[in-house]
Amino acid sequence: MTQLLLLRHGQTAGNVQRVWQGWTGGELTPLGVQQAEATARRLATCGQTIDALYSSPLHRAWQTAQIVGQALGLSPVAHEGLKEIWFGEIEGVTQEEFAARYPEIHRRWSNRSDMNFTWPGGESRAKVHQRARRAIEEIVTRYDGGSIVVATHGGTLRAILAHLFPVQLGRSCSCNLDNCSLTRVWLTPDGPQLLALNDKSHLDGLTSDDTWFVASTLTADAET
Repeated sequence: MTQLLLLRHGQTAGNVQRVWQGWTGGELTPLGVQQAEATARRLATCGQTIDALYSSPLHRAWQTAQIVGQALGLSPVAHEGLKEIWFGEIEGVTQEEFAARYPEIHRRWSNRSDMNFTWPGGESRAKVHQRARRAIEEIVTRYDGGSIVVATHGGTLRAILAHLFPVQLGRSCSCNLDNCSLTRVWLTPDGPQLLALNDKSHLDGLTSDDTWFVASTLTADAET
């Protein structure tokens, strides 16, 4: 069996400001660094051997993966397919500005079943799901039977989970995934098993300003 440990990156200033970051920058905040360090400690003391560490090449995920990798004695491997959604014209825009300035696009985006929805100047929902699926399949093929940490973004993680659990989580998964939360999946001969979703018990005691997903009732395609 293969174990996937799916990790969302630590908090960034963009999370606090509630903007769609997409492919733009994203330095971790001091809290984001603490979140990544807490995650690293948990993974380093979980009692299981981690065989590989993959990451989105975007800075916020890569910075998170580097912190985790130092604790695990692993160098992260960048995979372009793990990048966040490219939001095009919406990058740098807040959730509220998006609804006000692009009402028709916002209406289409809100229809989670519309896989043809395309961000203006950016990617389509179908393309994101396709590249995320290909990325996770390539990674699993390389480490079949191992334990793999994958550090990436909210939108990418939802696309991966929608691929793995189309019935349980829906074709376009809208589950909440907090900064540096861990989602644990077993890939078995009988199919994927979801063992933990959005596990943030290792972050107890850390205070986050990233309340966007709660406030938006889990409707965001991605944040960041």
